[in-house]
Amino acid sequence: DGSGVASLCIVHCHEGEVKVQLDSEYSLTVKLIEAGTTASNTDISSMDIDPTSLGGEGLEGHSGSQSPAHLKALCHALLLHIQDVYHKHSIETIAFELKERQQKDKPAGLATIKKAKKAPSPHILQNCTMLGAKIIFERKVRWILKRIKGWIKGDLHSDIELDVEWVPSSIFDLQSYVTLCFQDFCVDVSIDRDGMNVTSAGDEDEYQNVEFNSDVEFEIFLKLKIRKCLDAILQVNKAPTVHEHVDSAIVDLTL
Repeated sequence: DGSGVASLCIVHCHEGEVKVQLDSEYSLTVKLIEAGTTASNTDISSMDIDPTSLGGEGLEGHSGSQSPAHLKALCHALLLHIQDVYHKHSIETIAFELKERQQKDKPAGLATIKKAKKAPSPHILQNCTMLGAKIIFERKVRWILKRIKGWIKGDLHSDIELDVEWVPSSIFDLQSYVTLCFQDFCVDVSIDRDGMNVTSAGDEDEYQNVEFNSDVEFEIFLKLKIRKCLDAILQVNKAPTVHEHVDSAIVDLTL
């Protein structure tokens, strides 16, 4: 619709209750309440996140890849985000209606009569879904980066570290950004909803832009790049030096 807000995957909608898919693992159930009613002061129990799979690898007590404590914190964050979005929308609506009334009070000719406008939609449910998916996906990415650091030291026996630098942001931001560096390999990663965009620039004007919708794909990509960097380092260390080339040439001439 040109609003720049992503579409929703609605599982079911019945009597003011909407269930939408956050990602491949979790769905979000939201009970819609009319503003201004006493029920609008409902507690966090009006929102619930239900796991649709048990993909928690080695995570005892976890509901899928996230722990119950993380899911509860996510619910609180989403509820606060909804309240903030609605509050901003209320302020914008009041300002919009005031401006419209002022415009109506001014005399207007036929050439200046415009079609009546409506206040922009807050897209509360879409924003809530986008934020929830982003928070879950970002947690998975952080866990992968931690695991890869251990993999470099433990499995590859390398002293070279993976440098990770997150751009400071609020938990309510719909995008997250992180920069990763391993020797000459550097990438800029932007996380948006349940996907990411990875951009890298190398020597000889080499440029790569890749999109991932899975944390597993991203982990495989990183491991391949890191192995490639280490292989290149080993090749450089094995290559003969200039003095070795000269010595071998002298031996050939003597023979």
